[in-house]
Amino acid sequence: ATDAPAEASALFTAGDARFLQPAFDDIRYLGVRSTVVGFVRAADGAELPAVLVSYDSAKLTYKRLLGAFWRGIDPTRSAAQGQFGSAG
Repeated sequence: ATDAPAEASALFTAGDARFLQPAFDDIRYLGVRSTVVGFVRAADGAELPAVLVSYDSAKLTYKRLLGAFWRGIDPTRSAAQGQFGSAG
């Protein structure tokens, strides 16, 4: 029997996703397999920047991913005010 990695994915959005992506790339050694920046459509039709994170859930928990997310954002700022390096 082989121990195949447990593939999982999570989608995160906040401000400019290009600045969120490094928060997940920095923890690749914990089990992040890939990150992809793109857009998701909200219920109201607005397009929101997002990062899709693929990871090995046998090595990395969703809780740990959330930790990386919360360390990378300022929840007191709106997207219009800027998140990460997009604030200027």
